[in-house]
Amino acid sequence: MSNQSGAGLPDSQRAWETRATATGVIHQSVHSASLESASEIKEPQYVMLQVLWRDRQRREFDWKLSGLEPWKTAAKAHCDTYKSWTLYCEDLAAGKTKKSEFQESSFAVALLYQRQAANVTTMEMTPSVFVTPHEPRDLRKMPRINYDEDAMLAEVDHLHISSNPQTPVHSRTLIDPDEGGLPRSSYKPSSPNEPEDIQRQIYRQSKDEQIVNAALISFVNALTLHSDICVVWSFHRIPLKADFNPASYEARTDGYLEIPSTTDEWKRIRALVEVKAASRRKNGPTIRMQEAAQVVAWLKSRPDRGGLLNGPGRRILLSQDRHEIFITVAEYDDKYLDFLDGNPGPDRAFLRMHEFGPWNTQSVKDMKQVAVILVAMALRAEADRIAENL
Repeated sequence: MSNQSGAGLPDSQRAWETRATATGVIHQSVHSASLESASEIKEPQYVMLQVLWRDRQRREFDWKLSGLEPWKTAAKAHCDTYKSWTLYCEDLAAGKTKKSEFQESSFAVALLYQRQAANVTTMEMTPSVFVTPHEPRDLRKMPRINYDEDAMLAEVDHLHISSNPQTPVHSRTLIDPDEGGLPRSSYKPSSPNEPEDIQRQIYRQSKDEQIVNAALISFVNALTLHSDICVVWSFHRIPLKADFNPASYEARTDGYLEIPSTTDEWKRIRALVEVKAASRRKNGPTIRMQEAAQVVAWLKSRPDRGGLLNGPGRRILLSQDRHEIFITVAEYDDKYLDFLDGNPGPDRAFLRMHEFGPWNTQSVKDMKQVAVILVAMALRAEADRIAENL
């Protein structure tokens, strides 16, 4: 048996034990290990999260594993009768690259950014996770930095959407000023004593990543724009904190599938979004370790035991790396949640990440297939919203 999957990470307990031994953490726990501050998650830290990763082709997408099968037929019917979708597929199939050539539809902007993302050549990757040990006693006595949130928001409100998006220089958070009247996030950096270089990296996005993010979020929102579905895909880079002892880390997503009608932060998120301008083929292990850490932080901070979020396939990560889309389904049980809470059982519990893809945004065949899955995700989230009266 291979020690690693095609993803370059352990895909079985035996493979995990081999890597845990090689990295020197086989007898350590994420709850007791002493970790140094870092602007990205390293392999020993990843291994201690007890994650198994399996990558599979797009044609192998598992509707049952994802829990999306009940919405498959309705999602296909939605796409088949969606006029804007038909126009988008025609333009994509025709190979149109100039925005003046695009037919007028809800997908025109998405197609524009998809074409731009396909031309990105950078290898740069902005970290999405930073690790920080718990503060020593003398640091806890130091005065905290007071952040003037109103001043920060005032700067953001003067921003405007441009065809050449730029990263805000002074703002630490990406806040969408057009959130339809939703309350602004009250989040403030959780570790103001963290080194400034790490803070800068975790709160920024490169220009190329902004293009990829715009391509993905505009596409998935366009899929259900003209419908009664109330859930939306947000650009908000929400912070997710995984607090262990004596260390913790914070993961920043590039967006999420949101139920905007609820103020319950535990119920708001229905899927995570992560983008990279660099190719997954060349940076697969690094990207996947970050993504796994994001899902773990989601589970640790919002476990929702017994709730709908713990149903089959409810924890899904939607990714786009350059011009390719991936969907990763997280599989776990209560034993893994116990492990995250510091109450492990006699047997090791694992989080199994099932990655499917890639779907090429330049291929009409690929986009027709993935669109049905993405609409099914929105339909399920809408059904959850109704069921939970959110």
